[in-house]
Amino acid sequence: MKLSTKTVSLENKTPFRISHGVRTHTDTLFVKISHEEIEGIGEASHVPYYGITVKESIDLIESLNSEIEGLFGKSHEVFWRRIDALFGQNHFAKCAVDIAYYDWQAKKAAKPLYQYLGLNLDDLPASCFTIGMDKPENMAETISESDWPSFKIKLGGENDLETLKYLKGFSEKPFKVDVNAAWELEEAIALLPELVLLGLEFIEQPLAKDKILEHGILKEISTTPIFADESCFSISDVEKCALNFDGINIKLTKCGGIYPALEMVKRARELDLKIMMGCMTESSVGISTIAHLSSLVDYVDMDGAALLKNDPADGVNIIKGVAVFNEKNGHGASLKDD
Repeated sequence: MKLSTKTVSLENKTPFRISHGVRTHTDTLFVKISHEEIEGIGEASHVPYYGITVKESIDLIESLNSEIEGLFGKSHEVFWRRIDALFGQNHFAKCAVDIAYYDWQAKKAAKPLYQYLGLNLDDLPASCFTIGMDKPENMAETISESDWPSFKIKLGGENDLETLKYLKGFSEKPFKVDVNAAWELEEAIALLPELVLLGLEFIEQPLAKDKILEHGILKEISTTPIFADESCFSISDVEKCALNFDGINIKLTKCGGIYPALEMVKRARELDLKIMMGCMTESSVGISTIAHLSSLVDYVDMDGAALLKNDPADGVNIIKGVAVFNEKNGHGASLKDD
Protein backbone atom coordinates (compact mmCIF):
# COMPACT_ATOMS: atom_id res chain seq x y z
CA MET A 1 0.00 0.00 0.00
CA LYS A 2 1.19 3.51 -0.83
CA LEU A 3 -0.17 6.63 0.84
CA SER A 4 0.53 10.08 -0.62
CA THR A 5 -0.61 13.66 -0.04
CA LYS A 6 -1.13 16.73 -2.17
CA THR A 7 -2.28 20.28 -1.46
CA VAL A 8 -4.11 22.71 -3.75
CA SER A 9 -5.12 26.31 -3.13
CA LEU A 10 -8.79 26.57 -4.12
CA GLU A 11 -9.63 30.03 -5.45
CA ASN A 12 -13.07 31.52 -4.95
CA LYS A 13 -14.88 33.06 -7.90
CA THR A 14 -15.62 36.01 -5.63
CA PRO A 15 -14.52 36.80 -2.04
CA PHE A 16 -16.59 34.73 0.40
CA ARG A 17 -17.55 36.55 3.58
CA ILE A 18 -19.17 35.18 6.71
CA SER A 19 -19.19 36.47 10.29
CA HIS A 20 -15.84 34.73 10.93
CA GLY A 21 -14.13 36.72 8.17
CA VAL A 22 -13.57 36.82 4.41
CA ARG A 23 -11.70 34.32 2.21
CA THR A 24 -10.47 34.55 -1.36
CA HIS A 25 -8.97 31.05 -1.31
CA THR A 26 -8.88 27.92 0.85
CA ASP A 27 -6.10 25.34 1.05
CA THR A 28 -7.31 21.80 0.62
CA LEU A 29 -5.59 18.48 1.29
CA PHE A 30 -5.88 15.40 -0.91
CA VAL A 31 -4.85 11.98 0.37
CA LYS A 32 -4.37 9.05 -2.00
CA ILE A 33 -4.29 5.38 -1.04
CA SER A 34 -2.88 3.14 -3.79
CA HIS A 35 -2.95 -0.65 -3.58
CA GLU A 36 -3.59 -3.53 -6.00
CA GLU A 37 -3.79 -1.03 -8.87
CA ILE A 38 -6.74 0.69 -7.17
CA GLU A 39 -6.55 4.28 -5.96
CA GLY A 40 -8.75 5.83 -3.32
CA ILE A 41 -8.77 9.59 -2.84
CA GLY A 42 -9.96 11.72 0.05
CA GLU A 43 -10.14 15.45 0.70
CA ALA A 44 -10.29 17.87 3.58
CA SER A 45 -10.55 21.58 2.92
CA HIS A 46 -8.73 23.42 5.72
CA VAL A 47 -10.96 26.35 6.64
CA PRO A 48 -8.76 28.74 8.69
CA TYR A 49 -11.42 29.15 11.41
CA TYR A 50 -10.29 25.86 12.98
CA GLY A 51 -6.62 26.83 13.26
CA ILE A 52 -5.11 23.78 11.53
CA THR A 53 -2.91 24.18 8.45
CA VAL A 54 -2.50 21.77 5.56
CA LYS A 55 1.21 21.51 6.35
CA GLU A 56 0.38 20.38 9.89
CA SER A 57 -1.96 17.72 8.50
CA ILE A 58 0.60 16.49 5.97
CA ASP A 59 3.35 16.34 8.59
CA LEU A 60 1.05 14.38 10.90
CA ILE A 61 -0.02 11.91 8.22
CA GLU A 62 3.54 11.35 7.03
CA SER A 63 4.77 10.80 10.57
CA LEU A 64 2.14 8.08 11.05
CA ASN A 65 2.43 6.51 7.61
CA SER A 66 3.50 3.08 8.85
CA GLU A 67 0.71 2.96 11.44
CA ILE A 68 -1.87 3.86 8.78
CA GLU A 69 -0.52 1.22 6.41
CA GLY A 70 -0.84 -1.34 9.21
CA LEU A 71 -4.57 -0.63 9.39
CA PHE A 72 -5.16 -1.40 5.76
CA GLY A 73 -7.75 -4.14 5.30
CA LYS A 74 -9.33 -3.54 8.71
CA SER A 75 -13.05 -2.75 9.10
CA HIS A 76 -14.06 0.87 8.79
CA GLU A 77 -14.80 1.06 12.50
CA VAL A 78 -11.41 -0.33 13.50
CA PHE A 79 -9.68 1.87 10.92
CA TRP A 80 -11.36 5.09 12.03
CA ARG A 81 -11.15 4.44 15.78
CA ARG A 82 -7.40 4.00 15.43
CA ILE A 83 -6.80 7.09 13.27
CA ASP A 84 -9.05 9.02 15.65
CA ALA A 85 -6.70 8.09 18.48
CA LEU A 86 -3.54 8.64 16.42
CA PHE A 87 -4.51 12.01 14.91
CA GLY A 88 -5.86 13.63 18.09
CA GLN A 89 -7.68 16.89 17.40
CA ASN A 90 -6.78 17.07 13.71
CA HIS A 91 -10.21 16.32 12.21
CA PHE A 92 -9.06 17.43 8.75
CA ALA A 93 -6.39 14.72 8.53
CA LYS A 94 -8.88 12.13 9.81
CA CYS A 95 -11.41 13.17 7.17
CA ALA A 96 -9.06 13.02 4.19
CA VAL A 97 -7.67 9.61 5.16
CA ASP A 98 -11.09 8.16 6.04
CA ILE A 99 -12.69 9.23 2.74
CA ALA A 100 -9.73 7.81 0.80
CA TYR A 101 -10.13 4.48 2.61
CA TYR A 102 -13.88 4.32 1.88
CA ASP A 103 -13.25 5.23 -1.75
CA TRP A 104 -10.65 2.47 -2.09
CA GLN A 105 -12.85 -0.15 -0.42
CA ALA A 106 -15.88 0.75 -2.56
CA LYS A 107 -13.78 0.52 -5.72
CA LYS A 108 -12.37 -2.81 -4.54
CA ALA A 109 -15.96 -4.02 -4.12
CA ALA A 110 -16.75 -2.67 -7.64
CA LYS A 111 -19.57 -0.52 -6.30
CA PRO A 112 -20.37 3.19 -6.22
CA LEU A 113 -20.02 4.50 -2.70
CA TYR A 114 -23.74 4.79 -2.02
CA GLN A 115 -24.28 1.10 -2.91
CA TYR A 116 -21.25 0.06 -0.87
CA LEU A 117 -22.90 1.81 2.11
CA GLY A 118 -26.25 0.12 1.45
CA LEU A 119 -27.91 3.37 0.36
CA ASN A 120 -29.90 4.37 -2.73
CA LEU A 121 -30.51 7.42 -4.86
CA ASP A 122 -34.26 7.69 -4.27
CA ASP A 123 -35.75 11.07 -3.28
CA LEU A 124 -32.45 12.86 -2.67
CA PRO A 125 -32.69 16.38 -1.26
CA ALA A 126 -31.62 19.14 -3.63
CA SER A 127 -28.78 21.38 -2.55
CA CYS A 128 -29.15 24.97 -1.50
CA PHE A 129 -26.77 27.67 -2.75
CA THR A 130 -24.93 29.80 -0.19
CA ILE A 131 -25.07 33.58 -0.43
CA GLY A 132 -22.10 35.09 1.39
CA MET A 133 -22.28 38.41 3.24
CA ASP A 134 -21.93 41.38 0.88
CA LYS A 135 -23.68 44.57 -0.08
CA PRO A 136 -27.41 43.69 -0.25
CA GLU A 137 -27.61 44.64 -3.93
CA ASN A 138 -24.76 42.23 -4.74
CA MET A 139 -26.39 39.43 -2.75
CA ALA A 140 -29.67 40.12 -4.53
CA GLU A 141 -27.99 39.99 -7.93
CA THR A 142 -26.55 36.54 -7.14
CA ILE A 143 -29.96 35.30 -6.04
CA SER A 144 -31.69 36.70 -9.14
CA GLU A 145 -29.19 35.06 -11.49
CA SER A 146 -29.12 31.68 -9.75
CA ASP A 147 -30.99 28.59 -10.99
CA TRP A 148 -30.48 26.70 -7.73
CA PRO A 149 -33.71 25.73 -5.93
CA SER A 150 -33.08 27.31 -2.50
CA PHE A 151 -30.64 29.60 -0.70
CA LYS A 152 -28.70 29.71 2.53
CA ILE A 153 -28.11 33.34 3.46
CA LYS A 154 -25.07 34.20 5.57
CA LEU A 155 -25.91 36.72 8.28
CA GLY A 156 -24.02 38.30 11.16
CA GLY A 157 -23.72 41.92 10.05
CA GLU A 158 -25.17 45.17 11.33
CA ASN A 159 -28.47 45.11 9.42
CA ASP A 160 -29.36 41.44 9.18
CA LEU A 161 -33.13 41.80 9.29
CA GLU A 162 -33.24 44.62 6.76
CA THR A 163 -30.91 42.70 4.45
CA LEU A 164 -32.98 39.55 4.68
CA LYS A 165 -36.25 41.37 4.00
CA TYR A 166 -34.65 43.05 1.00
CA LEU A 167 -33.41 39.73 -0.40
CA LYS A 168 -36.79 38.07 -0.01
CA GLY A 169 -38.09 40.56 -2.54
CA PHE A 170 -35.94 38.98 -5.25
CA SER A 171 -37.00 35.35 -4.94
CA GLU A 172 -39.86 33.17 -3.79
CA LYS A 173 -37.55 30.17 -3.38
CA PRO A 174 -36.98 28.78 0.13
CA PHE A 175 -34.48 30.61 2.35
CA LYS A 176 -32.56 29.36 5.35
CA VAL A 177 -30.10 31.56 7.26
CA ASP A 178 -26.71 30.84 8.78
CA VAL A 179 -25.48 33.27 11.41
CA ASN A 180 -22.18 31.48 12.17
CA ALA A 181 -22.50 32.25 15.89
CA ALA A 182 -22.58 36.05 15.44
CA TRP A 183 -25.64 37.02 17.54
CA GLU A 184 -26.11 37.49 21.25
CA LEU A 185 -29.14 35.91 22.94
CA GLU A 186 -31.01 39.20 23.45
CA GLU A 187 -30.46 40.17 19.82
CA ALA A 188 -31.72 36.82 18.59
CA ILE A 189 -34.83 36.99 20.80
CA ALA A 190 -35.61 40.46 19.45
CA LEU A 191 -35.21 39.32 15.84
CA LEU A 192 -37.17 36.06 16.11
CA PRO A 193 -40.74 37.40 15.62
CA GLU A 194 -39.78 39.06 12.33
CA LEU A 195 -37.68 36.10 11.21
CA VAL A 196 -40.58 33.71 11.80
CA LEU A 197 -42.80 35.85 9.58
CA LEU A 198 -40.31 35.45 6.72
CA GLY A 199 -41.03 31.70 6.57
CA LEU A 200 -37.42 30.52 6.80
CA GLU A 201 -36.66 26.81 6.61
CA PHE A 202 -34.39 27.11 9.63
CA ILE A 203 -31.93 29.37 11.48
CA GLU A 204 -28.44 27.90 11.76
CA GLN A 205 -26.09 28.58 14.70
CA PRO A 206 -27.37 31.99 15.80
CA LEU A 207 -25.26 32.07 19.00
CA ALA A 208 -21.72 31.15 20.04
CA LYS A 209 -20.90 27.44 19.94
CA ASP A 210 -20.62 27.08 23.71
CA LYS A 211 -24.01 28.70 24.39
CA ILE A 212 -25.90 25.42 24.21
CA LEU A 213 -28.54 26.21 26.83
CA GLU A 214 -29.15 29.66 25.35
CA HIS A 215 -29.93 27.99 22.03
CA GLY A 216 -32.46 25.91 23.95
CA ILE A 217 -34.21 29.13 24.97
CA LEU A 218 -34.49 30.12 21.30
CA LYS A 219 -35.77 26.67 20.41
CA GLU A 220 -38.56 26.97 22.98
CA ILE A 221 -39.83 30.31 21.71
CA SER A 222 -39.28 29.88 17.95
CA THR A 223 -41.58 28.15 15.49
CA THR A 224 -38.71 28.32 12.98
CA PRO A 225 -36.33 25.40 13.62
CA ILE A 226 -32.96 26.16 15.20
CA PHE A 227 -30.01 24.16 13.83
CA ALA A 228 -26.54 23.59 15.30
CA ASP A 229 -23.34 23.77 13.27
CA GLU A 230 -20.37 24.95 15.31
CA SER A 231 -22.05 23.56 18.45
CA CYS A 232 -22.22 20.05 16.98
CA PHE A 233 -18.70 18.99 16.15
CA SER A 234 -18.79 15.23 16.67
CA ILE A 235 -20.84 12.29 17.97
CA SER A 236 -20.32 13.41 21.58
CA ASP A 237 -22.17 16.67 20.85
CA VAL A 238 -25.30 15.13 19.33
CA GLU A 239 -26.89 14.19 22.67
CA LYS A 240 -26.65 17.65 24.23
CA CYS A 241 -27.75 19.31 21.00
CA ALA A 242 -30.93 17.21 20.95
CA LEU A 243 -32.27 19.08 23.97
CA ASN A 244 -31.45 22.54 22.67
CA PHE A 245 -31.75 22.43 18.88
CA ASP A 246 -34.21 21.12 16.32
CA GLY A 247 -31.50 19.90 13.96
CA ILE A 248 -27.78 19.63 13.33
CA ASN A 249 -25.42 20.32 10.43
CA ILE A 250 -22.97 17.45 9.90
CA LYS A 251 -19.82 18.19 7.89
CA LEU A 252 -17.33 15.48 6.99
CA THR A 253 -14.34 17.76 7.47
CA LYS A 254 -15.63 18.82 10.87
CA CYS A 255 -16.43 15.41 12.35
CA GLY A 256 -13.52 13.55 10.74
CA GLY A 257 -14.89 11.65 7.77
CA ILE A 258 -17.58 9.25 6.61
CA TYR A 259 -17.50 6.81 9.52
CA PRO A 260 -18.18 9.37 12.27
CA ALA A 261 -20.76 11.10 10.07
CA LEU A 262 -22.70 7.85 9.80
CA GLU A 263 -22.55 7.50 13.58
CA MET A 264 -23.89 11.02 14.00
CA VAL A 265 -26.72 10.43 11.54
CA LYS A 266 -27.79 7.28 13.37
CA ARG A 267 -27.80 8.96 16.78
CA ALA A 268 -29.51 12.10 15.50
CA ARG A 269 -32.35 10.01 14.04
CA GLU A 270 -32.73 8.18 17.35
CA LEU A 271 -33.09 11.57 19.05
CA ASP A 272 -35.58 12.88 16.45
CA LEU A 273 -33.27 15.61 15.16
CA LYS A 274 -33.46 16.96 11.64
CA ILE A 275 -30.19 16.71 9.73
CA MET A 276 -28.38 18.84 7.21
CA MET A 277 -25.14 17.66 5.61
CA GLY A 278 -23.04 20.69 4.78
CA CYS A 279 -19.82 21.38 2.96
CA MET A 280 -16.85 23.67 3.13
CA THR A 281 -15.32 25.44 0.14
CA GLU A 282 -14.02 22.19 -1.33
CA SER A 283 -13.43 20.44 -4.63
CA SER A 284 -15.58 17.89 -6.41
CA VAL A 285 -13.88 15.12 -4.39
CA GLY A 286 -15.48 16.30 -1.16
CA ILE A 287 -18.74 17.30 -2.83
CA SER A 288 -19.06 13.93 -4.60
CA THR A 289 -18.62 12.14 -1.27
CA ILE A 290 -21.39 14.21 0.30
CA ALA A 291 -23.68 13.50 -2.64
CA HIS A 292 -23.35 9.74 -2.08
CA LEU A 293 -24.47 10.22 1.55
CA SER A 294 -27.29 12.66 0.86
CA SER A 295 -30.13 10.13 1.03
CA LEU A 296 -29.51 9.99 4.79
CA VAL A 297 -30.39 13.63 5.50
CA ASP A 298 -33.22 16.15 5.23
CA TYR A 299 -31.18 19.02 3.78
CA VAL A 300 -27.89 19.16 1.92
CA ASP A 301 -25.42 21.88 0.96
CA MET A 302 -23.23 20.79 -1.97
CA ASP A 303 -22.29 24.14 -3.50
CA GLY A 304 -18.64 24.21 -2.39
CA ALA A 305 -17.14 23.35 -5.79
CA ALA A 306 -19.58 25.68 -7.57
CA LEU A 307 -17.99 28.62 -5.73
CA LEU A 308 -14.54 27.87 -7.16
CA LYS A 309 -12.56 29.28 -10.09
CA ASN A 310 -10.28 26.25 -10.15
CA ASP A 311 -11.97 23.00 -9.15
CA PRO A 312 -9.07 20.54 -9.58
CA ALA A 313 -11.38 17.51 -9.73
CA ASP A 314 -14.22 15.97 -11.70
CA GLY A 315 -16.94 13.87 -10.11
CA VAL A 316 -20.61 14.05 -9.30
CA ASN A 317 -22.04 17.15 -11.00
CA ILE A 318 -24.41 19.43 -9.11
CA ILE A 319 -26.76 20.93 -11.69
CA LYS A 320 -29.39 23.37 -10.46
CA GLY A 321 -28.85 21.88 -7.00
CA VAL A 322 -29.43 18.29 -8.15
CA ALA A 323 -26.68 15.66 -7.96
CA VAL A 324 -26.00 14.00 -11.31
CA PHE A 325 -24.01 10.82 -10.67
CA ASN A 326 -21.54 9.20 -13.04
CA GLU A 327 -21.11 5.47 -13.52
CA LYS A 328 -17.81 5.19 -11.68
CA ASN A 329 -17.22 3.14 -8.55
CA GLY A 330 -16.26 4.74 -5.25
CA HIS A 331 -17.32 8.36 -4.87
CA GLY A 332 -16.72 8.86 -8.59
CA ALA A 333 -14.30 11.78 -8.34
CA SER A 334 -10.72 12.10 -9.58
CA LEU A 335 -8.13 14.83 -9.90
CA LYS A 336 -7.92 16.32 -13.37
CA ASP A 337 -4.12 16.29 -13.57
CA ASP A 338 -3.72 12.61 -12.64
